[in-house]
Amino acid sequence: MAESIWTKMSKIDARWLFLFLWIVVLAPFIVSISLPMKISALTNQWYNYLNDMPDGSVVLWSWDVSFAGWSEMEASGVAVTKLLRKLMEERDFRIIMIGHRSECGPLPEIVLKDLGMHPDQTAEYGKKYCHLGYMAGGSVAMINFAKDIRSVMPVDWWGTPLDDLPVMDGINTIQDIDLCIYIESGGTAAITQWVIPYGTKLMLCSVQGNVPGQMPNLQAGLIKGMLGGLRGGAELEKLTGFLGVGNINITAFSSAHLVIMAFIVLANITFFIRRARREI
Repeated sequence: MAESIWTKMSKIDARWLFLFLWIVVLAPFIVSISLPMKISALTNQWYNYLNDMPDGSVVLWSWDVSFAGWSEMEASGVAVTKLLRKLMEERDFRIIMIGHRSECGPLPEIVLKDLGMHPDQTAEYGKKYCHLGYMAGGSVAMINFAKDIRSVMPVDWWGTPLDDLPVMDGINTIQDIDLCIYIESGGTAAITQWVIPYGTKLMLCSVQGNVPGQMPNLQAGLIKGMLGGLRGGAELEKLTGFLGVGNINITAFSSAHLVIMAFIVLANITFFIRRARREI
C-alpha cells in the first residue's frame, strides 16, 4: 500500500527544516523585507517627548553601552543619532555625545563614520554637534561633570579643546543641558547624579531586561521616556522612517518564530490525521 502524503511528511529529514529556517532568518539581511509592526505606547511617549522639545534645545547624547550589549542596542544607537541629526538640521538642536564606558569612545565614532558625520568626513563637525569621548571616573566624574564640564572633559575625543567647538558655547554645567538621552546596557547612574540633584530631563534607551526595573522611575517622572531593547529601536526606525538594523533583526526573529509555529501546527495536524486514518 502506497504511503499517504501525511506519512511522507512525517518522515521528512529534520535537516531540511533547519535549512529552510536558516533561509528565512537570512533573507531580511539579503533583501529588503519589513513585517508590519505595532508601535508601543512606550516608544510613542519617547518619540513625542523629544519632538516636543523647543527649537534650539541642547541634548546630551550619553552612551553607557558595552560591546556585549551593542548587539541589542545598535538599532537604538543608530536610529536616535539619525533622529538627532534631523532635529539638528531642521530645528537647530545642539548635540553633545559622551561615553561612560571605555567602549563608548569608539562606538559613537563608528556610528558617526557610518552616517558621514565623522570630523574626517565633514567640516560641519563641532558647529552643532560633537563627541567628547570616554569620561573616565564613573559616578565621581559625573558629579564633577555636572558642576564644570571642562574640568572633566577639556577636549573632545579627537583632542580639540571644547572652547574651539562652537557647539559648546555657553555650555558649562549640566544645567545648561536641556535633555539627556542615555543609552545603557547595565544601569543608569544619571538618575542619581544628574536628575535628582539638578532636575535634568532624562530619556532612556535600555536593554529589554532592564525595562521592568526602570518602570518605577518612569512612573515617578524621573525618566521622561524609554525605548526598550531591540524592539524599541526597531519601532523608532518605523516612526522616523530610518529603517535599519533594528527592522532587519526584528523581521528575522519574527519570521523565524512564525516558521517554527507553522512547523508545530503542521506536525500536530499530521499526527492527528494519521491517527484518524489508523496509520499510527
